[in-house]
Amino acid sequence: MNRNFIELAERISLAYQQGGKIELANFLKLELALNENEAEKIAENFQFQKVDWEELKNLSSDDWLKLQSNKNTSHFRNLGLELKSFDKKDSSGVWPKNKLAWELIRKTNPEAEFNFKIPEDSVHEMGKNRIFFEQAGFKGAFSKLITIALDLPGSNGLPPSISHKAKILLDRLGDVGRDLAITLLKQEMIFPPELILKNLINSIYRGLQGETVIITGAFCPDYEYRATGRKDIPYEYTFRGVGSDIGLVAKQFVRMTPALVDFFKKHKIPFKIVYGIGDFEANDDSILKRVGLSRDEFIYRCQNSNQKFVNLMRDMNIDVEVRLCQEEWANGRWNESVGFFREQFNAGNFLEIRKNTGKNPEKELDFIAEASCNFYSTWYNKKLSSEELKKIIISQATEYASFGKIIKEDFGSSPVIQLAGDRPKIQIFGSAVSSHPVLCAKRIY
Repeated sequence: MNRNFIELAERISLAYQQGGKIELANFLKLELALNENEAEKIAENFQFQKVDWEELKNLSSDDWLKLQSNKNTSHFRNLGLELKSFDKKDSSGVWPKNKLAWELIRKTNPEAEFNFKIPEDSVHEMGKNRIFFEQAGFKGAFSKLITIALDLPGSNGLPPSISHKAKILLDRLGDVGRDLAITLLKQEMIFPPELILKNLINSIYRGLQGETVIITGAFCPDYEYRATGRKDIPYEYTFRGVGSDIGLVAKQFVRMTPALVDFFKKHKIPFKIVYGIGDFEANDDSILKRVGLSRDEFIYRCQNSNQKFVNLMRDMNIDVEVRLCQEEWANGRWNESVGFFREQFNAGNFLEIRKNTGKNPEKELDFIAEASCNFYSTWYNKKLSSEELKKIIISQATEYASFGKIIKEDFGSSPVIQLAGDRPKIQIFGSAVSSHPVLCAKRIY
């Protein structure tokens, strides 16, 4: 159940209570990335409702489904999200009363790729406004508004946000595909774009035929972090040091790995697990200065983190190998590979990324720069210019590409599934020369 939807609705209500239409418009621009005209128009037509938010947060999925069966209940109105009627003659076109609710759905279900548009002149025979959904899986969705908003499971046990992509798994893999979809859902892993999803299906299918599937991935060193108190992004790195324990991203692997192992064992798919830790980050003098360590000490702490990870997995009866990505795994290939990709990326040549992922790497870079400026400024302990930020992101992208290249070189034609526990957007750069699928957890920092 997507409780982020309710929490964001509560924050909208609070913004209105604290500062009226002006404060609400500012909140909508900042949190929902609405343009000034949209934000002000929604704020002008907002209908405040007194809501018992704590009671709503404590409702189970079954309780919500029971409420939905009551056709006389307007759920979005009860959440304080229904807008007043708009003037249908103004230049903005037709604005349905549930537009604000759909903007929240888009915000709180980013991996579902909710694409909708509001036609300039679209009034059906009942005189009500409409929203058109570009993705076929969400057409005719008005009968299940709250189910989609809260991402509640349907009759097949899968919520609307993944129904389209889950259907591809079911069509190709049957019950195995359904089990895989539920595993990804429960472990809060993002369903990948369709091109990557098809490569995932291929790896699973080959495993079902008896080939050993390589489960691989790399995680960050144990950088210092702290809790944010937020549900959507619960942690943030402070980068004030590097420890010798299991780091924040590695903990994502601790969570995901047992579930995937159970899935593979249930379906008698042979597998081997090989992970790595990003010891190559010790190559950056700025990072070493930030965390106050020598390169040797940084790598030594990565080794200790790896051993603790292996020990924990062993306690779960899971055999894993965890390597230092540069010092042990790349075996002299790392710097040459990074240099090659840096030259290519700086020249605007992103090789096979678009072909392998369906994503535009230049747009992804722009998104990362806009969304992660504070993250990188904290990491490098200074305010970064746009040129500095781009240079850092490109440099990091070359590391993802290098890891993907090494996976391809080392595992050859074997079926491979790569796990990732950090920021989803940057994962596409691991597909610069390799088409192996990447499964990424939802971001936690």
